[in-house]
Formats: sequence, C-alpha cells, structure tokens
Amino acid sequence: MTRRTRWIARLAWRDARATPQRLLLFMLTIVTGVASLVAVRSFADNLASSVDDEAKVLLGADLELYGRSPFGAEAEALVARIGGDQARQVALGSMAYFPGSGASRLVRVRAVDSGYPFYGALETEPAAAAHDFRSEQSALVDHTLMLQFGVEVGDPIRIGEATFRVAGRLMRIPGEVPTASLVGPRVFIPRRFLEETQRIRGGSRATYSTFFRLDRTPEQVADLVDEIGPELRELRLEVESVQHRREAIGEALDNLYSFLYLAGFAALLLGGIGVASATHLHVKSKVRAVAVLRCLGASSGGPLAVFVLQAAGMGLVGAFGGTVAGVGLQALLPRVLAALLPVPVQFRLHVSALVEGLVVGVVVAMLFAALPLLALRRVSPLLALRLFAVDGPKLARDPAQWIGVAAVAAGVCTVAVSQTASWRVGLAISGSLAGVLLALILVAVLLRLAARRALPVGWPYAWRQGVANMHRPNNQTAVVMLTLGFGVFLIATLHLTQVALLESVASLEMGGNPNLVLFDIQPDQVDGVRKILADEGLEVIQETPVVPMRLASVKGRPVTEIDESEIRPWVLRREYNSTYRSEITATEEIVAGEWVEIAPPGQGVEGDPVPVSLEEGIAERLKIDVGDLLEFDVQGVAVMARVASLRTVDWEQVRPNFFVVFPTGVLEAAPQQIVVVSRASGPEQSAAVQRRIVERYTNVALMDLGLILASIDAVLAQVSLALRFMAGLSVVSGLVVLVAAVLSSRYQRLRESVLLRTLGASRSQILQILTVEYVALGLLAALTGLVLALGATWALSRWLFEVPFEPGVLPLLVLLVVVVSLTLVVGLLGSRGATRRPPLEVLRAEL
Repeated sequence: MTRRTRWIARLAWRDARATPQRLLLFMLTIVTGVASLVAVRSFADNLASSVDDEAKVLLGADLELYGRSPFGAEAEALVARIGGDQARQVALGSMAYFPGSGASRLVRVRAVDSGYPFYGALETEPAAAAHDFRSEQSALVDHTLMLQFGVEVGDPIRIGEATFRVAGRLMRIPGEVPTASLVGPRVFIPRRFLEETQRIRGGSRATYSTFFRLDRTPEQVADLVDEIGPELRELRLEVESVQHRREAIGEALDNLYSFLYLAGFAALLLGGIGVASATHLHVKSKVRAVAVLRCLGASSGGPLAVFVLQAAGMGLVGAFGGTVAGVGLQALLPRVLAALLPVPVQFRLHVSALVEGLVVGVVVAMLFAALPLLALRRVSPLLALRLFAVDGPKLARDPAQWIGVAAVAAGVCTVAVSQTASWRVGLAISGSLAGVLLALILVAVLLRLAARRALPVGWPYAWRQGVANMHRPNNQTAVVMLTLGFGVFLIATLHLTQVALLESVASLEMGGNPNLVLFDIQPDQVDGVRKILADEGLEVIQETPVVPMRLASVKGRPVTEIDESEIRPWVLRREYNSTYRSEITATEEIVAGEWVEIAPPGQGVEGDPVPVSLEEGIAERLKIDVGDLLEFDVQGVAVMARVASLRTVDWEQVRPNFFVVFPTGVLEAAPQQIVVVSRASGPEQSAAVQRRIVERYTNVALMDLGLILASIDAVLAQVSLALRFMAGLSVVSGLVVLVAAVLSSRYQRLRESVLLRTLGASRSQILQILTVEYVALGLLAALTGLVLALGATWALSRWLFEVPFEPGVLPLLVLLVVVVSLTLVVGLLGSRGATRRPPLEVLRAEL
C-alpha cells in the first residue's frame, strides 16, 4: 500500500467517525433495496429447486396419456405396450348435491383408481381418508366447498344418480395451487363407481387419463414420448411427462417472478435514490473541508478518492446488512405466496443469490453516489475563505457528470436485464420506471418554481414560510416527491387494477345480463328444463345446440401431417364444440366475408363444402382466411366446410360463444347437447332452480355466475395479498429514504428554526411552518402518484386486460390521507427539538 493510499484510507476513516449519522443514513437506504433483491432471488431459486425436487409429485406419475373419449382398442394396445404400473382417471364437470342442506354446486369430479397418485399423496383431514375412500362408496370433498355449505365428514353427497359418503376434507392435490379449488372445487371418487353416477352421456365433456409409473430415467421417458408421438397424433391423445409439467409450471410462474423482480428492483432503485440524496447532503457539508485540503496542496482527485472510498465502504456494509435481512425476509415469502404455489417451498441458502445481492448493492450504491461526488472535482480553494459554501458545478457545465448520468442509466438497465433474464423485459421495466421517476422529478421542479414565484402574498406568514421552504437551499422536495410518489404509484396501481378486474366480472351480473348457464342438456330433456325454469319464474334468454367435432384436415392437409412448428398442436387436436344457427348474436361482429344463414341444398355430408363462420383468433392460429377449406370429423362423419366469414366474439359475456358456427340445415341430426341461458333475480331463486334441476336431471350441470364471482374475488384477494406484500417492500424503502432525507437536513432545519426564533418567531409558529411544509409535500407527492397510477391502470385495463376502467374515489381518498399523515408524522419526528434549541447554540457553530 502506497503512502498516498494509506493517507486516503486514514482520512476516510477519520471523517466517517466524525459524521457517523450521515453515513448510517447512507447504509440504511441501500439495506432495504438489497434485502428485497436477495429475498426475491433466493425465493425464486428455492421455488425452482422445490419444483425440481418434487417434479414427479407435480404429475403424480412418470407419464400421462389423456384424451376426450374412452381409449379404443388401438389406444389400449399402446398402453399395454408402454407397460409399467398403471392407474386410470376420468375427470368431468358435474353438479354436486348435498341432501342435508339442499345446496348444489358445479364441481370437477375426478374418478381415480387406487394406485393414483404414484408419487406424493392427497392431503386430507383426517389423513387416513386419502386411502379409506377408495375401499367404499365414499368421496373426498374440497374443504372450501365443505366450509361453504356447512358439510361435515360423514354427510352424504350426490353425484349424478349415485350417493357417496364424505370420507374427508381434501386439503391439497399434488401439483395444483390451492386457489384452483376456489373456482373449480374438486371431488374425488373411486373410478369403479363412476358408471353408477350415469353422468357421462353423449356430448358430455370428460377427460380420460392413464397414468404410468415406469422404471425409466427422465431421459428415457423423453425418448419414449418422442417415439410414440406419431401414434398419439393419430389416436388424438395428448401426453404429459414430468419434464412437460415442470416446464408448464415454470411458464405459469413467469408472471409471478416478473412481478417479484419488479418489486425488488423498484425497492433497490428507491434505495439508490436515497444514496444519491444522502451523498449529496454529505458532500455539501464537506465542501469547505475539501477547499481547505486544496489550500494545503491536495489535488482535486485526492479528496474525491477519500469520499469514493467512504461510499464504497458504506455501500459494502449496507449491502451486507441487506443481504442478511434478505435471508430472513425470504422465509416469509413462501407463507405469503403459499396460495399461489404448486409445491411447498423449502428454505435453503443459495450462495449465488447472496453474492449477487452484495455485488449489485455495492454497484448501485457507487453508481448513485457518483453524481454528487463528481462535484468535488471542481471545489475551489477560495471556498475555504468564504462564509457560506456554494453548490457544485452545474450539470450542463461538467462533461464528467453527463458521463456519470449515462453510467447510472446503463447500470440500472443492466441490473433490470439481469433480474428479468430478458433484455426486452429489462429495458421495458427500466423505461417504465424511468418514465414514472421523470414525471415525479418534473413535478418536483415545477413545484419549486411555483413555490418561488407564485406564492400568494395574502396567505398567513406560517403558510408562506412553509411553502417557501420547498425551494430553500438544501431542500428535500425532489427526494420526498420521488419516494412518496413512487410508493403511492405502486400501491394505487395494484389496488385499482384489482378493482377493475373485479368490477368487470361483477358488471356481468347487472343490467339484466344472464347469470345462469345450464349445459349438457339432452334434446329429450329440453322441455322439462324449460318447465322448471318457467315454474320458478325464470325466462329462457338463449337456447343453443352444441355439436362436438374435431378437425380432420386444414386446406386439404390432414392434421396428422401438419408439423407442430407450423400450427400449435392444441389448435389442431382440440375438440371444437360448435353450433348452428341462422343469425349472429349481440356478442359477435362480422369482420370479413359474408354471413350465411341457411346452407344451400346439396351442401353438407357427401356434398359441396358447407359455408361456416370462424372466430377471428382461431382462424389466425390455423393460418386460414375466407375461402379456405376445412374438414371436420363430426363423431365419425366427415363434413367439408368452407370459411365464408370471420367474426370477433366478446368472450366476456355470459352466453354460449363458439369458434365455429354452421348455418342451419346441416347439423340438426348430429348427436348434440343443448345449452340454456337464463337469469335469476337472487341467490334464493338460483338455489331453488339448481335444486330442482339436480333432483330431476342428474346429468345437467349449472353454472352460477354469483358463485363464480365470489370465487374470483377470493382468488384475487389471495393474489392481491401477495402483490401488496411485495409492493410494501418498495414502500418500506421509500419510507427509509424519506426518513433519511428528513434527518439529513436536520441541522439545516435547526439552524433555520433558531434564526426564526432569534427574529421573534414563537414555537407554535415554527411548528405551523413545519406542518405546512410536510403537508404540502405529502399532498402533492400523493396526488402525483395517484395521477400516474390512474394513467397506468387505464393503460393496463384497456390494452392488457381489456376491461372497463371505473376507479373508486373513496379508497384513493383514504390512501391520500394516510400518505399525508405519514409524511407529517415522519417530518415532525425528524425535526423534533427544533423549537427547543437555544439560539446561541447554532449561532456559535456559525462562528
């Protein structure tokens, strides 16, 4: 170590010991940001490790084959050739009826063999019920459904024509997130009793699965999937392996990861802003000391190196403290996000996450400290002879500071890209946050100008002085606007987005829109269903036939010969529930071609192609346009079709909507089911209709939008809790920076207060001045954040979620009051003692 280096190190240490409070603020501002970053990264790594560890549990088997119809002879031969331990499952929607209370609910019935799941276990209460229900005519019922209808273990439940005894509460299913049961409650029954339910009839939508436990490695299973791929396409069977399930879960969690990284990045960015503020104030307090060193012969780079070393040391200490705090915080995240996770997350320490937190924390601290530190390069020795220090050189006059700005921008983008693992997403996040921060900075600049030039003369003195403080030297207007405004922006955007989504669903129940959908009605049951609805005072709003079919060829090419890289497999292999009618509905609009009401004679089976109408989105996925040919397999009968028109469909409306619509005169004789849409005036009328329908027609399923809305509300509540927790990390960072900003200017406020008292101001007047300043700052910061949040939510509602945007006023007012009150409390606590210090104490310090 050279003599110069030792001198710089000793001077940096001595100065740090002389001003520990300011440097402590420096460290605290970076701690929360690094803690958020480490917690998020560690949680993501732990979740990925847990998914890998529980990969087989997620599927419950090594391999699954499934389709929309019972396995035929060729499929059974393939199953026998695969070998291994096997278990069958049939999954279908059905009405569950509870005779004790007379309540009913659409559920997802899973009829399973005794071997499933091969890996993992169904979590039940009591625990023995997971095995006991298989040996008798019993059922496992989702615990949320049992709570909703007050069902206890031992009570009866009827599925179709069969009555089962509730053997236990179903708490968790391997590979499924807990919130899935809120929308579609699960009921498990032994598969051997499925036929007794008499639930599956022509047109019913059921999924038939065979699960395999194979004595093969994952690589060998993958090779097997590739080998039987062509056979599966011919048999119209889908396959899922452990690797497929792992990848699917990874894709499903991408949005969660993106938000978590965004919240952690936002907290880190706020910490960087706090570092810049604390460094700026620290540097301004050291300008005279630097000038003295210059008078003693120090070069311009010497003092700069001292404070750079200080910043690096404080950044390292702050990053280390944030890393330790992040390790503790990551233990909370699995509990907060438990309802959204498919597997329990095990707590583990990942060295890579800890190292990343340390490195990123130090880099961010140095980048944001660089701009104020660069001002020390041009400190003149003459400043040592002046009573008051002046500001550093202007940004526009110092090329080095422009380089510093570019370095900060590049560093922020680099961190964002590294956190999201996508340069597009990273740049988009950086740009969006930069836009919000620039808007807040612009408002802060305009606020200072307004406080300087547009202050009403007729206001009381305390009001005028409090507002004038927002443009005085060493003011914290910009920092407070950034921290509070950014926190309000995050919280308000989350809340408004949640409200917009809920109201878009709730609006479907209003204005006379249908809220009951009855499906799987057989043609010979339609008259009876109509009579029940009429007896209960309900009107049939819409009655639509549904004909299941599959694609056989697209533009003359068999679907089995179309490569998956050309058209997504699910588009080609899915079952198309289509209809026939002579008119378009209120939820549709023709965008290309012409609508055909009635098929001309000679078109249809073994005739000319039938003119059909396709939904615009599915036509785009099939890469077809008006005039192209399609061949459908209508339950064994080939029907040629020509695309006559393309339609847009409002899928949000509670009405039967279809990808493919045929004209009348073609499908009337095909096997079909009927869907009936109606509206109940309230829960009592809806319950009465459901009870009578279930008692008479066990195969008919009924969807009640009121229950769906309640379920969606519960799911969004779980999601909202998790999102608000993560947004709260950014808010905590903002509060730390706010406190740091107030405490950093504490001496300046004491000096001003003492001067005011010397000039005759009373303690009450000084308190009034401080109150006006902090109320104004909090009010304007909160209003700016709310305006930005309204704009962001409007954009999300229109372009992403495509829902109406009607923000509520009351929650925004509550948030406004909370933020203003919080700013006032923090400001007054940070300025405590300003009215009690004797004037001579500060006046002596100036001499």
